[in-house]
This record gives sequence, structure tokens and C-alpha cells, in this order.
Amino acid sequence: MKINGREVGFLYTVGAYCDISDYVAANPDVSAASAEVKKAVMMNRAYNESRGITEGGLTVEELRACPLYVMIELRDEMQKAEDEGLKRTVEAKEKKDKGVA
Repeated sequence: MKINGREVGFLYTVGAYCDISDYVAANPDVSAASAEVKKAVMMNRAYNESRGITEGGLTVEELRACPLYVMIELRDEMQKAEDEGLKRTVEAKEKKDKGVA
């Protein structure tokens, strides 16, 4: 999706999951909206790290300054990334047990 004229992506990794869980645990009074913005930043960071992108990551301040319609689009993109992150993409075959009749 485009935010402030640049393309940004999101990736739901174990690291992003841990980071947002740690953030919410450390900030029990945080609102759902603020946690969601922070989650977007963390998922964008995971996306950038996976692709070797070192500049241009989203910030909380940048997202807070966006019009509200951006949050609706952001939620959709984050949900897509979460759905993809939860899909198993490789299936392992079970080994056949030799010697068992």
C-alpha cells in the first residue's frame, strides 16, 4: 500500500508477534488504536528487514498524522499479512517406518 507517496509492506513474523505482545504487556493501559498503530510499525519493520530495506520504515508519528481512512486501508493490509503469516507453505512428508509390517 502507499502511505505518504511511498510503497510500504507488512510481514507477520514470530518477531513481530513477540514485539507487539511485549509492547502490550509493558503498556497495559495502551488503547487498542495505539497498539494497532504500533503493530503496523512492527510489521513494516519485519517486512523491511526480510527484504534488506534499511530506510523509509513507518513511524508511529507518521501514522498518527495520516487521515483516518488510511487506518482502514492499513487494517486491511495488516490482516492480509497476518493471514499469509499464518499459512503453512511447506508440507513435510512423513517417513515410512521400515521394518514394521
